[in-house]
Order: sequence, then C-alpha cells, then structure tokens
Amino acid sequence: MRIYQKRDLIQKAYECPTMTKQELGAWAKVAFKLKRAPAQTTISDILRKAPAILSEAYGDGKCRKPLEVTSLALEEKLWAWIQAVEAQNVCLSRELIKMKAQDLQKELCDAWELDFSDGWLSGFQRRHALRYRKRHGEAASADTAAVYLGR
Repeated sequence: MRIYQKRDLIQKAYECPTMTKQELGAWAKVAFKLKRAPAQTTISDILRKAPAILSEAYGDGKCRKPLEVTSLALEEKLWAWIQAVEAQNVCLSRELIKMKAQDLQKELCDAWELDFSDGWLSGFQRRHALRYRKRHGEAASADTAAVYLGR
C-alpha cells in the first residue's frame, strides 16, 4: 500500500472505531482496488505506526515507504551547488555531481558510509527531479570556459 492509502486507512479506522481489522482490510481492498485485502497484521502495523505515517516527515504519499536520506546536510549543500551551477548555464554530468558529492562529504564528515554509487545518484536525481541526457557531438566536446569567453 502506498503512503496516501495508509493515511486513508488510518482515517477510516478513526471514523469507524467499531470496524475490525478484517473489515478494514476488506474496505481497503475495495477502496484502493487491490488484488487482495491486506492481512490483519499489516492493518495492525499501519494503525500502530499511525502517528509516524500521518506526520509530514513520513513522505508525500506517492511511494510505499518514506525516503531515508543518509546525510541531509550533504544533500542540501549538493542541491544548492547544483542550482548555482545550473544558473550559470553549465551542463553537469553524473560523474561531476558524484565528484562534488565526495568533496562535500570530506568537508562535512557526517556520512562516512556513503559510497556514491549509481543507485545513490539515481535516487538523488529522483528526489530532486533532475534529468540529464548524455550530449553527443560538438555539444559534448565544447569546453564551457571557451564557450563562455567566446560569447
């Protein structure tokens, strides 16, 4: 179940406190068009974790689990750097973003377990809605400093 569905289930449980977990599961199956009703243990877990699920920090509701960021300070600094560089119309590559992330990690020293894999970078790009396409031909080979001086 997605986060917004869990929140709706919690709301239904609060509105109808006499409903059993089995009835809540049957309601969820119909309301969310699920293939099968959630198990009673799943319903119990959702209701037990209700305060956390209802909090803003749990997520936006589109995914199944909340996104966990290992180093919030690193993410914020890297995102600020990307925005500043893109404001100067510089095309960033995935490799360049990883290199900057490694430099920032050395500065911050708060997330030693990060290895900046392709999966980490893909997750970072998804969280910040970044999309990069590989440039081919002249656009990829041009030196940005030379282009800037030539304008």
